[in-house]
Amino acid sequence: MINNIGRMELDELFASGKAPAFTHAIELEAGSGDLKRGQLIGKSSTGVFHAITSGDTPYGILCADVAEGAVETVVYVSGHFNANKVVGYVEADHYDELREKGIFVDAAIAY
Repeated sequence: MINNIGRMELDELFASGKAPAFTHAIELEAGSGDLKRGQLIGKSSTGVFHAITSGDTPYGILCADVAEGAVETVVYVSGHFNANKVVGYVEADHYDELREKGIFVDAAIAY
């Protein structure tokens, strides 16, 4: 038996530690389905949070996997992230809005 408590594995979501990573608790729209750490979360014009879709304002990046039915979660609202690991990120659509919020997304090589 192996004790894995306190063990950390790199998943390459962060590109660097140059920008502080702050978090914020949110309530996802019911029925959002299974979402993975690194999912870009959008906020609709009606104030509902869910996986980013066209027309949403980018809000944050999901901190941890979320199972179907879970609605309370935490997102990163600042930090420096790897574009190759942020699910739903499209540079042409999201780069400027995220940068204004303190979320920096850049292509990074695997480490």
